Amino acid sequence: MTIPAGITPAASFELAGFEPQLPPPVILADKIDPQTGEFASLVDGRTVAEGLVQHLLTVQRRTGASVRGFGHRLREIRHVDEHAAELVESYVREALQPGVDSGTIRLNRVEAEEDAEDPTQVNATIEYLDLSAPVRDQDRSFTYSP
Repeated sequence: MTIPAGITPAASFELAGFEPQLPPPVILADKIDPQTGEFASLVDGRTVAEGLVQHLLTVQRRTGASVRGFGHRLREIRHVDEHAAELVESYVREALQPGVDSGTIRLNRVEAEEDAEDPTQVNATIEYLDLSAPVRDQDRSFTYSP
């Protein structure tokens, strides 16, 4: 019985020579359900823009040393009155400004209105474009409605 000799161990699968490395995988954001905060999927992800929007609208501004300049201020709205919808729209635009400034997203529409069934709640709808998507997908509009 002979044992093959060479530069690779006998049990190595790379006997043909060096293969070029594969490109790194696409980095996606975790797919998290915006209403529950739990993982919606462990194998699927979201785009960087979708992850950024969700992160900026989940983190409360000025709640720690690392979140002083970004995040939302929606918890500062204590009561729903005639100005609550305007405040929600303003705070959402403020929260998403880092994404707009970085060229990751473009806001199309931010609307807020009192809930018809529960006037103590305000519902917000945010439509944006993912500018970091491939050119063929840049016209795809996203709606974030927690």
